[in-house]
Amino acid sequence: MSSPTTILAPCGMLGYGIPERSFIEGMKRKPHAIGVDAGSTDPGPHYLGVGKAFTNRVAYKRDLALVLDAAKEAGIPVLIGSAGGAGGHPHLAYTVEVFREICQEKDYHFRVATIGAEIDKDTLKAKRRDGKIKPLDTDDIPSEADFDECVRVVGQMGYEPFINALEMGVDVVIAGRAYDPAPIGALPMMQGYDPALVIHMGKILECGGAAAYPRAGSDSLLGWVDDHAFYVEPPNPDKICTVASVAAHTLYEKSDPYNLHLPGGTLDLNHAVFEQHDARTVKVSGSQFVRSAQNTVKLEGVRP
Repeated sequence: MSSPTTILAPCGMLGYGIPERSFIEGMKRKPHAIGVDAGSTDPGPHYLGVGKAFTNRVAYKRDLALVLDAAKEAGIPVLIGSAGGAGGHPHLAYTVEVFREICQEKDYHFRVATIGAEIDKDTLKAKRRDGKIKPLDTDDIPSEADFDECVRVVGQMGYEPFINALEMGVDVVIAGRAYDPAPIGALPMMQGYDPALVIHMGKILECGGAAAYPRAGSDSLLGWVDDHAFYVEPPNPDKICTVASVAAHTLYEKSDPYNLHLPGGTLDLNHAVFEQHDARTVKVSGSQFVRSAQNTVKLEGVRP
């Protein structure tokens, strides 16, 4: 690769609040894309079931407008994963509605890709009969009756749909339920950088400023990847990334400290090396990606 690819994660969750000062400083570094995770299972199954967002609409619109303003001026793509919180059809529609409202008010014109994540029940039942559904952290495979009782089921997509959209030349990708680091790392993944470095960087950036001290998810984080390593730095001048903060965030939301399973394989962190690159930046190398024999999609379903 001729030069590093830089990604700006504006915050840990769209709608949680983007600090303008940090975001502006991040944009001064001329990132090649803005990637943001907009969802989580942390609030529980209710929002997936009722088809509503768990963030305030005013805050959601404010954050999205800030991102679109910056992307328009810089001419870089925006990638949003798990739109609307839970990433189902109504959550995707909610995000598109807010997006269109902003574009109408500002007279913006973007090429947009929307990617749905809901899976219909007939498909799920057919996959079950074919033996292609396995239990995850449960003892039993859901029955066909279980699927019938579900209000909706989403599949957590990986990097490929985002890459497909970027290859079509879109400006904005709004996707349903997705693997959290996927919208962060889709561009460098498409460009051919080491998948292990890209995935690990996305793991750090998807929670925004949570990997910097003082810790806060509602802040921005910069990451850039080259042929040998990736680097993370908070654009907020009052914060720093340290070996401890970045290594600790690598362990965040993981049941296994050394292996992180994802739709296409496993991120092996046994040989990962964390180094203080400068006073505010951490360099990470040595991560390895073990591709699985076949891709898997994590199903998230909800019933009353």
